[in-house]
Amino acid sequence: MDYGKYLYQQEKKRRGQKPKKLKLKEIKIGFSTQPHDLEFKTKKIKEFLAKSYKVRISIFLRGRERRLIREAERKINEFLQSLGEDIKKEKLERLQANRGFSALVTRE
Repeated sequence: MDYGKYLYQQEKKRRGQKPKKLKLKEIKIGFSTQPHDLEFKTKKIKEFLAKSYKVRISIFLRGRERRLIREAERKINEFLQSLGEDIKKEKLERLQANRGFSALVTRE
């Protein structure tokens, strides 16, 4: 066997073993985002999930909104329920210093 051909095949195997990149999209919503804007973002999230992306949904609190952390959690949970039944919520995490919440969703 030719040594150059052997090295080429080894390199080809090594390149084939690279881990796949995680397809992740992020959608940010504000605390006072209007219902029409939420509907539009819901539509975009469903498009991303149809293309097999994972989607991180973040709600950020600014200034005095930071005191309304419970309302922000309720709002993001309502938004996740509006996405539909075929959506799987992987995790919901609280951001540092009452900055808001972040949820990671995928399609079941």
